[in-house]
Amino acid sequence: MGQLDPDWDFSSHMRANDALGESTVVDAGLQHSAIGVSRVKGGRQRTGRTEAYDPHEAYLVVLRLSAYRVEHLWVDGKPVTHNALAPGTLSIYDLDRLWFAEMREPFDCLQFHVSQSAIDQLAEETGLKGRQRLFCPPDRSGIDEVMHRLGRVLVPALARRQEASRLFIEHLTLAFHAHLLSRYRLEGSPIASRAKGLAPWQERRVTDFLRENLEFDVSVEALARECGLSRSYFMKAFKQTTGVPPHQWVLAQRLDRAKKLLRSSSMSISDVAIASGFSDQSHLTRTFGRMEGSTPAVWRRAL
Repeated sequence: MGQLDPDWDFSSHMRANDALGESTVVDAGLQHSAIGVSRVKGGRQRTGRTEAYDPHEAYLVVLRLSAYRVEHLWVDGKPVTHNALAPGTLSIYDLDRLWFAEMREPFDCLQFHVSQSAIDQLAEETGLKGRQRLFCPPDRSGIDEVMHRLGRVLVPALARRQEASRLFIEHLTLAFHAHLLSRYRLEGSPIASRAKGLAPWQERRVTDFLRENLEFDVSVEALARECGLSRSYFMKAFKQTTGVPPHQWVLAQRLDRAKKLLRSSSMSISDVAIASGFSDQSHLTRTFGRMEGSTPAVWRRAL
């Protein structure tokens, strides 16, 4: 879904002059994601003015994780009013214009770099006509509870990128784009009607495919192709049919396989984790504890 500019520096929009103290990119980048995302923090007072960038057809979506104030804001050299300080506040900066901000207090935020081509592709998949532009400038900022929840899910995923499956990241990416397009698009075309569930043959084909490939990091595109559907339609139809998004369905199947191996084999827990599709033993242990209330070793000994 769209292509990222590999040279885009996600911290540059919030990086300060060295003399005033630099902001820090805490975590950046997710594999298999069509969006660029960074968590950016500034821990000092008088963080300074952001740096310049080359205008391009994309958006910088900024989600506040902490309450902070932007001291001054300019677009194309003109001052801009801004509001809303609370965590969960979302602002969209159109990057074909030049934005500068001056920071005077500590901040913590998620920054998403969203290409116009990604928005165009999802708009086409959902039946919207014409180019769709996103619009939520700083003077229109407000709390977005949906994005705040997505942000809270993304923070640990950024910190443990090696455990974030392709399906999980693509699910978040599609949810992120769909929400932006539904809530913040400038044009007024109606969103296409909600997807129906998968046909029985589609459900059988995709669940068989997933079971046969539990140890691999499959993509939403591959699953949608098995069903002859677009990615966005497939994601909605799969959840409507199974009650959960694909990455959660896969996680449950991996846990079930791990329990079978723990019960019926003498494999080490580390080998069980890999054979079941988890990134490593600690990934399995955390998932097992969250879903079963125990560790794999304790669960095995209790058999």
